[in-house]
Amino acid sequence: MIGVLGAGGAVGRVVTARLATAGHPVRAGARKPAELPPAPPGGSPVDRVPVDIDDPATLHRFCDGCAVVVNCAGPAVRIGARVAAAATATGADYVDAAGDAALAEAVGEVCGDRRAVLSAGLSPGLSELLPRYLAGCLPAPPHRLTGWHASRDRFAPPPRSTISPRPPGTSAWPVARGATARWSPPRPLRSPPPGSRSSPIR
Repeated sequence: MIGVLGAGGAVGRVVTARLATAGHPVRAGARKPAELPPAPPGGSPVDRVPVDIDDPATLHRFCDGCAVVVNCAGPAVRIGARVAAAATATGADYVDAAGDAALAEAVGEVCGDRRAVLSAGLSPGLSELLPRYLAGCLPAPPHRLTGWHASRDRFAPPPRSTISPRPPGTSAWPVARGATARWSPPRPLRSPPPGSRSSPIR
């Protein structure tokens, strides 16, 4: 069983449909499961379950019995590692559509020996997995790896319950816990200056 949290959102709906179409049994979690779309024709059945990420008891019940829990709910800055902790407590591996350094550190502290994949939807997964794989294929460990990544992804809007009204005449608005969402027009990519330093592999 694969559990999908935030199954009512733009990302969660796609994840749920793709998994069910591929034949995986899915437990779709949302605050209002009756509003979730029906299972795709010819796919596996989808079990719709009410779950509130802010309620540890319903979160634990949701994760219990899942082999993998995919968290598509957000914002990550508010949820933190609580879903990863519930998944780990019930013996499930963890996948998160979001991810940054702070989330990676928090998830690493609670997941123990369980597997966890972050940024599964924030940027293409191969852009993070492929460099590690290629580095492992080299005859000697590399000292440094430079990679370039550009994205024009569009993020799903956050739930209205997590945002405050945007101040008039501004392009930014508070999201949660001091975080700020800001829209910026696309800018042309620039190459790094010659001789710029790259970051070491960690």
